[in-house]
Amino acid sequence: MSYYGLDQLRESMVKILNPAKGETAGSGFIIRSDGYLITCHHVIYLLDRLIVEYQGQEYEAQWCEALSNPDVDIAILKITIENAPAVPIINPQQLSTSVTIYGFPPSQQKYFPEGINFSAPTIRPSAPVKILPTYRIQTVTATNPWNQLPQEQSTFLSHRIDTKVESGTSGGAVFAEDLGGVVGVIQCSKRDESYLIRWDNCLESLDALGLEPEKNAVCQFLEAVKSYSKLVLDSVKQGMTDKSYNRYP
Repeated sequence: MSYYGLDQLRESMVKILNPAKGETAGSGFIIRSDGYLITCHHVIYLLDRLIVEYQGQEYEAQWCEALSNPDVDIAILKITIENAPAVPIINPQQLSTSVTIYGFPPSQQKYFPEGINFSAPTIRPSAPVKILPTYRIQTVTATNPWNQLPQEQSTFLSHRIDTKVESGTSGGAVFAEDLGGVVGVIQCSKRDESYLIRWDNCLESLDALGLEPEKNAVCQFLEAVKSYSKLVLDSVKQGMTDKSYNRYP
């Protein structure tokens, strides 16, 4: 299994801008090399325009209504770009490893203009999270298609992360280095805990884009087994070689 780390992840990260205020509204990341990216719906629901900054350049983004789902706080956007490095999406059935969250909180921009990572040593399953109370403003006056709130009863499947993640990071990637991929989208909180929006909330959209996170998780597992088996076999061969040398001092 080839190594995938923070340097590679950073190449896929994007800022969602708020042109009206001249600031960062939230974070996102490339999920397909032809410019499809994902963020939280609550990052964009009040914006008049969808402007994305990627690799220091600004792009007008299109909201992919058929792929997005405000009722699980997921927005998928499209910018005109080719050959962008996309994150490896994986959806393990069990998630108990430590994770790293990457995003663009405005409070850290002075020191970390290319984004900052937050470490979360523990992550565990959570009860479904009700979405609407997490929206800071519950009145929408703009009339673009994405200017909408989730339904009153809407929830999303989640994992709880016992780490405070600063505002502006919402929509950023939750990266499991041990597993070699991104396991979900972060939704920030004012409390000392945050919540990961699981890929299970938007599998149909990911499948429609040909990303198949379930298949990716299996492939990652099989690659890991293959690598481990090779390591064991090499060790056995080395041991046999060492013994053959020892027979003839």
